[in-house]
Formats: sequence, structure tokens, C-alpha cells
Amino acid sequence: MIYVGIDWARQRHYLVVLDGQGAQLHHQFVAHSAEALAALAGTLARLEPDPAAVRVALELHDGGLLAWLVAQGYSVYPLNPKSAERARDRYRPAGGKDDRTDAFVLADTLRTDGGALRPLRPTSGRAQELLSWLGVRDGLVRERTTKMQQVRAILDEWCPELSALCNNLKCIWQRELLRAFPLQHDLAGVEAAQVAAACGRKLSACARTRLQAALAAACLPLPPGRREPLAWQVRELVARIAELSEHIKQIEQRLWALVAAHPRARLVGSLPVKGIVTRATLLAVMEAGDDASWRALVARWGVAPITRQSGKSRGVRRRRGCDHFVCQVLMQFAHCTAQVQGSWAQQMYRTKRAAGVEHFTALRQLANRWVKVLCAMWRHDTLYDEQLHHTNRLRAAA
Repeated sequence: MIYVGIDWARQRHYLVVLDGQGAQLHHQFVAHSAEALAALAGTLARLEPDPAAVRVALELHDGGLLAWLVAQGYSVYPLNPKSAERARDRYRPAGGKDDRTDAFVLADTLRTDGGALRPLRPTSGRAQELLSWLGVRDGLVRERTTKMQQVRAILDEWCPELSALCNNLKCIWQRELLRAFPLQHDLAGVEAAQVAAACGRKLSACARTRLQAALAAACLPLPPGRREPLAWQVRELVARIAELSEHIKQIEQRLWALVAAHPRARLVGSLPVKGIVTRATLLAVMEAGDDASWRALVARWGVAPITRQSGKSRGVRRRRGCDHFVCQVLMQFAHCTAQVQGSWAQQMYRTKRAAGVEHFTALRQLANRWVKVLCAMWRHDTLYDEQLHHTNRLRAAA
């Protein structure tokens, strides 16, 4: 068995290979390319023919290098950078560091403390695809929100009435209105029917009332040299928002297709959830439960409590080293289920709140319990049964 420590970088990586007694067998730089990694595989095969006996430690939890290591059949141990930094203090108390030292520290830490480390358990291809598309969608949603805030900042500053009218740029008619009339000054002297026609659809009574108020409002003074640049900026931002909205819609359609084609889609369909983002995320969480316990999953997804106790002091806080997107979805799911009248989730939430637990802490505790339920559903291939959980809670209380 050999132990490999890799100090990774964008363009090239440094690795150190140790044997079971800590003797250094090999060290080198490796370029981040398919050819260089293939040559590295040959080097490691000469040192240890059995890929399963090659243990690799690195400060990386995603990316091409990690995927290549897993594909080779190596036992991969992703280390927390904080743990690696503290381990380095054992070898360099003065604080010195370089690539070779970092790689050696990773390899030797794996050699000496491997029993306390957890090997990487790759997620299945279906779960990875779901989580990847969800991550892409989340990035697009964040970018769209940024563009919306930029439009809102411009309109709030120069056109407050138009800003109040176009308060939700997810609506197509508001984007079409700003494309035709990007500033309040462009609406001066325009008939209401012309503006309504520019929106491309029939407006509701409330929207027509707000439109009349915007047309009747006086414009703030706008320097002549600012009008054209501001109008161009609003049009460009609105066009980008429309483009992002279309991309988000396409990804959601793809997610619906992936969830529908999943062999266990009926499990997530039995849950009290409707949105595709939550459905896809919960399905990926359930599938991840194949290779890990629910306690490991609640830690990975960020809904596990962290207790810090020393002497008479004791504190419990939330876990921040996690997948924040999945954590947010689980929290939203817990919040929605806590609103279902008569459900066990609502009873648990109200019990926690009555005991003095804060709102978000109660939601995290509820999400923690939901992960346990999801893992049990997946493991036994059973649909969600609300009555079963009521019975179990009564039995536990008795």
C-alpha cells in the first residue's frame, strides 16, 4: 500500500508518494492535462500494481483531477483545508510552507490518521446530473437577480414611478414595457393604449391603475448627457434578464424530464412538494443515501448541529462547511411542510418553537429529521406515508 499526497493547482500539481513506514518513494510536478495524468498512472502502477491499495489525500472535493483519481480506482480522501493547515503545524511549527511540504503533509497525515478520515464515496451518475443542472440553474438565477437589482437601482434613482410599476421583472409585460420605454421620460406624452400595446398582453386592472399613475407622474430632472446612456443600460439589462429567464425555463424543463425518467420518481412524487427544484434536489439527496448514513448526509448538506462543549460551557451552532444550495432547498422544504395543517412536521416545528427554539434552528432540526425520512424511503423503496409518521411519533412519546 502507498500513500499519495497531492497539492493541487490550476495548471500543475505536486505529489509525494510514501510507503507504509513513511519513507518517501517518489515526488514530482504533474501538469493538469490528460497526457501528464496518464503518465502519472503508469508511475503509480509501478510503485503499487493494485489501484485499490493506492490511497490519495488532497484538498479538493470536485473537479477534473478528483474525477480522474476516482476513475483510476484509487481510494481518495478529500481533506478539509482547515484540517490540512493544522496538520502542517506538526511538521513546520514556524509556519513555513511550499508545494512539496504540503503534499508530504497530506500523504503522511493519511498514513498516520487514515482511520479517522472518510474516503470519498462518489455520487451516482443520475444524482450528479441532477445536482449539476441544479447548480447551473442556481448560478443563472443569481445572475438574473443581480441584473434585476441593477435595473431597480437605476429606476429608483431616476424614475421612481416607473420603478414602482415594474417591480417584478420576471413578468414578461414589464420587460417589454422597459424595452420600449426604458425611462420615465420616454413615457411623457404617450397614450395609455400605446403603452399597453407595447406590453404585448392585456393588463390586469391593478396593472392598468399603476400604469395610469406612472403616466400622470412628473419626471425628475435628468441631465441631457445621462439620458441615452441610462436608456441603453436599462435595455441591455432587460434583454439579459429575458435571456437568462429563457435559459432557466429550459433547464427546468430538462429537470422535469430527468425526474420523470428516474426509476424511483414515484418516491419523491409522494412527498408534499410541487416545485421541480425541490423535487430534483430531494431525489438527488435520497439517491445519495445509498452509500452513506443519514447522519453523514445531514452533515454534508448542512442541517446537522455542531456541539462545542468544554467544562461547564456548552454551545450548539449550525454547520457552515456544507453544500449551501442543498441546505437552502432543505430549509425551504422544511418550512413548506411546517405549514401543512395537521402534519407531523407542523407539530414538530410548533413544539420546538414553544420550547424557545429560534425559527431557523427549528427549521434545521426539522430538515434534519426529513433527511432521515428520505433515506428510509429510499432504502426500503417505500412511498411517503403521513399516518406512519404520526403513529411513530405517538409510539415514541409513549
